[in-house]
Amino acid sequence: MSGPQTIADVLEAAADLIEPEGAWIREAYSNGGDGVGADSDEIARATCFCVEGAVARVLNASGPHGEAWCDEHLNPLLGLAGPGAVAQWNDDNAKDQAEVVTALREAAALARKPGA
Repeated sequence: MSGPQTIADVLEAAADLIEPEGAWIREAYSNGGDGVGADSDEIARATCFCVEGAVARVLNASGPHGEAWCDEHLNPLLGLAGPGAVAQWNDDNAKDQAEVVTALREAAALARKPGA
């Protein structure tokens, strides 16, 4: 397998990216060490990510693609609605890194269920 093949694979890989201490951020797509942004070069250099940024990195895509993918696939699994809902969910100050990683892994498990 050359990369993530299913929604669940993408979510597991995104969780793996943001699970190490300091690898998850709020209020920014990614931080490549020399700036924060969402273009594909910045994503490739990034050392920490929000959920959408991690998805974009896994998909080898630019920022808008990560947001669109989350709107289509992750919003329903997290019970969210509307464009940018995952970003708002990620940026909630009541959440911590462990909670976000756990939610991604739970969403991956839901995505693996038949009919998901």
